[in-house]
Amino acid sequence: MLDRRMSIISGVAVAYVLGSGLLSSHAQTNYGSVRGVVKDSQGASITNAKVTLTSERTHTTRDVSTNGGGIYFFGSLDPGRYTVRVVSDGFKTSETNVAVAIGATASVDVSLVAGGSDQSVTVTATSEEVPNRTNATNGQLFDERKLQDLPNLGRNPFIMDKLDNNVVPTGNPQQARAEDQNMTSSVSIAGAPIGTNGYVVDGIPTSTSAGIVTFIPSLEAVTEVKVQANTYDAEAGRVGGGLYNATLKSGSGRLHGVLYGETRQTGWSANSFYSNLTGAPRPGQATYLYTGALGGPLPIDKIPGIERVPLIRGKYFFWVSEDGYRQQQPYAASSTAVFVPSAAERVGDFTAEGNPGRIEPILYDPTTYPRKQIVGLKNGVSTPNYIPGSGLTLNAIGQYIANAYPPPNVTLNTSQAYGTGNRALPYDSLKTRSDMYSGKLDHQFNDRWNAAASYVHLATQEPSGSVLHVAAQGTGVLTRYIDATAVNNTIVLSPTTLLNVAYGFNRYYSTSPQYSSGFNQANGFGGIGFPAGFVSQLQSESFPTISPSGAATLGGANSGPTINYSRNFVVGLTKTVGKHNLKAGYVYRALRLYTQSFSGGNGSYIFNGQYTSANGASATTAAGSSIADLLLGAPSAASITINAPNTLQRANYNAIYVQDDLRATNDLTLNVGVRFEFEPGQDEAHNRNIVGFDRSVNNPLPTTGSPLRGGVMFAGQNGYTTRCCSYGAVKVSPRFGVAYSFDRRTVIRGGFGLFYSPVALTNYSPGYSQTTTYSTTNLTGAVAASSLGSGGYLSNPFPSGLLQPTGNSLGYLTGVGGAITAIDSARRYPFVQQYSVDLQRELPARVLFKIGYVGARARNFPNTVNINQLPNSALAGANGTSLATSVTNPFYASSVGGYPSTGVVAQKTVPRAQLLLPFPQFTSVTLSESNGYSRYNSLAIKAERNVGKNLVLLATYTWSSNWDSIYSSISAPATSNNLNATSGPQDNTNTDAEYARASDNVPNRFTFVVQYNLPFGRGRTFLGNANRWVDAVIGGWQINDETILQDGGPLTITQTNLNSASQFGTTGVGGSVQRPNLVPGIPIAKSGRPQRRLGPQQNGTETYFNTAAFTVAPAYTYGNAPRTLPVYGPGYSNSDISLNKSFPFGERVNVQFRAEALNAFNTPEFAAPVAVLPVNTATQTVISGSTFGQITSQINYSRIIQLGGRLSF
Repeated sequence: MLDRRMSIISGVAVAYVLGSGLLSSHAQTNYGSVRGVVKDSQGASITNAKVTLTSERTHTTRDVSTNGGGIYFFGSLDPGRYTVRVVSDGFKTSETNVAVAIGATASVDVSLVAGGSDQSVTVTATSEEVPNRTNATNGQLFDERKLQDLPNLGRNPFIMDKLDNNVVPTGNPQQARAEDQNMTSSVSIAGAPIGTNGYVVDGIPTSTSAGIVTFIPSLEAVTEVKVQANTYDAEAGRVGGGLYNATLKSGSGRLHGVLYGETRQTGWSANSFYSNLTGAPRPGQATYLYTGALGGPLPIDKIPGIERVPLIRGKYFFWVSEDGYRQQQPYAASSTAVFVPSAAERVGDFTAEGNPGRIEPILYDPTTYPRKQIVGLKNGVSTPNYIPGSGLTLNAIGQYIANAYPPPNVTLNTSQAYGTGNRALPYDSLKTRSDMYSGKLDHQFNDRWNAAASYVHLATQEPSGSVLHVAAQGTGVLTRYIDATAVNNTIVLSPTTLLNVAYGFNRYYSTSPQYSSGFNQANGFGGIGFPAGFVSQLQSESFPTISPSGAATLGGANSGPTINYSRNFVVGLTKTVGKHNLKAGYVYRALRLYTQSFSGGNGSYIFNGQYTSANGASATTAAGSSIADLLLGAPSAASITINAPNTLQRANYNAIYVQDDLRATNDLTLNVGVRFEFEPGQDEAHNRNIVGFDRSVNNPLPTTGSPLRGGVMFAGQNGYTTRCCSYGAVKVSPRFGVAYSFDRRTVIRGGFGLFYSPVALTNYSPGYSQTTTYSTTNLTGAVAASSLGSGGYLSNPFPSGLLQPTGNSLGYLTGVGGAITAIDSARRYPFVQQYSVDLQRELPARVLFKIGYVGARARNFPNTVNINQLPNSALAGANGTSLATSVTNPFYASSVGGYPSTGVVAQKTVPRAQLLLPFPQFTSVTLSESNGYSRYNSLAIKAERNVGKNLVLLATYTWSSNWDSIYSSISAPATSNNLNATSGPQDNTNTDAEYARASDNVPNRFTFVVQYNLPFGRGRTFLGNANRWVDAVIGGWQINDETILQDGGPLTITQTNLNSASQFGTTGVGGSVQRPNLVPGIPIAKSGRPQRRLGPQQNGTETYFNTAAFTVAPAYTYGNAPRTLPVYGPGYSNSDISLNKSFPFGERVNVQFRAEALNAFNTPEFAAPVAVLPVNTATQTVISGSTFGQITSQINYSRIIQLGGRLSF
């Protein structure tokens, strides 16, 4: 029914646009436009009046003539201030000053007065002073004044979105830097799921396939940013929520520049709430930000003879900027010490000599059976626990590794672990840095052709911290390199026709190289190493991962790079025909995701002390040492992984759109458009992926029972397509908007749009990673001496070679025995229907008031579903004995396709429940299906005043209701936010039961912004005639405040999962969570401020909600608590305040001192309470004395004071 309605609406939209005389048109959304009607004083239209538009920035001009209806239009205008000059015989010349905003149309109607054209009348208008009469789009413009003067943590222009009432931020409020793309993009706009928004910079889409912004431009490099919701314009595509539109700054006809610096220091900031409670000191942190920018004309046109070079001559304007960020803060991995070998232990001495009172474990000789204690010769004397002279030899590589640890720095005592020295956590200073370089060049070839090219490069480094302070440590540096380009051309083909052509490339490179990167395992262990043939197969050149039980871990594998990049091409025309402003265009996006995994590629070796233990099984506190086993070169387990060379996931997006903005009458504007989108689904460049899971195919795994069904679908194999999902059809997206003016001050607007949401590129490539393992079982006999010391496993690991990835060679046998994760091949494209209606009224004092309704419905959003769940019919009367009973495995096999079998296939017996699964040869089959849906309704109220130099006001209030069944990661907010992230499902066969309040449902949200130039000093209301010395003290003061008050998100309560395999040995029971039962008649909510319900550190065992309202859901059942509750977590209250003082020097130079207080009143934002009901799995009763229901942490930053200065000219 819904699809039928969409077809009807789409058909009407297409018929209307095609029937309106459309030629061909396009206007990029990073531009603005000016349109109007020229009339005489009697209201009659004036034809062929000459209208000239002049840019105040570049002084370039553009001319058009009014048509038969007196209408004129200027499209593809950079944001800024312009002058509209109208000349017609018999009338006075009219000049109107107008501000053009990004993505907006300024309406400038002109009424000419009879007289000579040598007489003129000048008026002032602005696109933000009056109600929007041109379209029904909702959103918020952040102009240069707001961006520059409002307090901003990290100087991130996109996080200003929090001040719009269509926005609910869900990311970590502490992560707002240029390198915090993920948190910046964690936003819900107009009720749409997170990850569905789009970002456009200089007309080029800059989002990854997952809806994450590729780069965040500098404040000093941006002219303005507009956050748009309900964009009922067919230009907007591959977006399900809102659209962020930014324009990079351009140079002007005069030289301008900026020098900016800012810092915050530990002593200026407040301590956190819980640190104050416990008496902990403030963590030391020093942050520095700086910017340098310069722009103006390039005098290339002054070069002799340049006017004879067609493609070079003309006017040039440039803008360049460099931004730096430096932060230094302490690092501590945990609150306890780490353990490292003592100096004596490194040479095989475990006698604890020199540390009286210390009791070392007894070391047993693995070459004896029954085991005898190791006795060596120390200074010619037989000494227990002394390996040298015991007949055992030390392994040279093991010795080198033991000496790679730092020395102990804390005296041992008997209360600490056996067998290792103690090292306190060192004070490590994390030094984060980022550098951004931005540049833009505008070129006016002639009065009909303008071009602009921009480039942004960002390089960041974030060290993960070091506990050990040695080269062999297992940590590294998160490194990112980002490049973004945009080239735009605007060509005036005729006074009524514009051609736009744009191209852009975005690249987001991320990797985390280890500190030990480059370590050569062939000779890096003191000149010796592993065999060259083995080392040549390693994919990661780094120190091997060494994990002795009870001691610190060394080494780690480089994760490998991930590269998101896209090529974007946009072309089209705009055309004015009568009352129609027609647009059409074509958009192409080549989206790519390159991944290379080195995980496990350096080798991992585990030492558990089993060789030197009393029974050959594992060490205890009394016998055996993992460090001793390391010195003997005898790991208990080892593994190494070989991954496919790389994967390159690809998606190609194509769209054609047409749009007609019709000014039907002076009071009525219609916006009608349609977008045709084609994105056939992702593929992998080398077919190294699966495109789904075939539920009906016969699986060739031999079995003595019923035939097995189900297997993975490899791209291009067995007749399967190379692309995933049912995305082949052209998607039609109709858009409609209307704006009607009751009078000059009152407008009613409404609209509807269908938007297809971004679909993230994902990498599902089973078979393209293969792990070779080694492990020892209980050593029940004597170990050959030749297999220890110089002959130890550590000297020649994996002597039989390494298994190589099977790729797609095993076909349907791939992954048997374990878990499969894939995209459902029938998954549909997610879409959002947006609709709104509002009333705008200009109030006295030029305050624009708006009240309206915004709604949205989303369908087909991805959720993960395990289709291999135990049927609910099998749970009737089930208990731990019946389902967990071991039975003969009918598909047991020691090998599969020539490779060692794994998981349930390698087990001769399995729990009875395993054989009841739909696909028993797998433990789980998790598919990404399109079963998520949502519904959003809201009341939005806004009052705004942007007129004048002295006072800017913005106040918004939103009441909203957002319900969804989307529990997977696309909608789950960051857990560091007070919005309670959800998980699920509880029952994979009943995902509709997950429909509940969305995790980002915030019923009430209020924002307030004020920018006020204090009325003191020269030219102001008070002391306006003060001399310059008095003015230097009392004048030039500005105060800015942004305040946000909002509810928390709904609580999500789960319990210890009694249905999980770890509890009763059964598999496939229920979903990933189990929820408790609600106790009838017991209220969940408690009254009182969160500060009075903060748990043991504040009020004993006080809880945030009534924990007695929940009871345990028994095993093999599903609790009746919904996914989210009608009870909300702690709310959010924050005020950021800045005080600026300006010192003008002449007309062009200004020095500004800035003091900002972020979270000025130091109001804590508390995390959601502990939401897992702890259950004793044996008795299935609640564990008493837990922190369930208690708030234990703060997630926002405490008050931050930052001081800065800005020099501009």
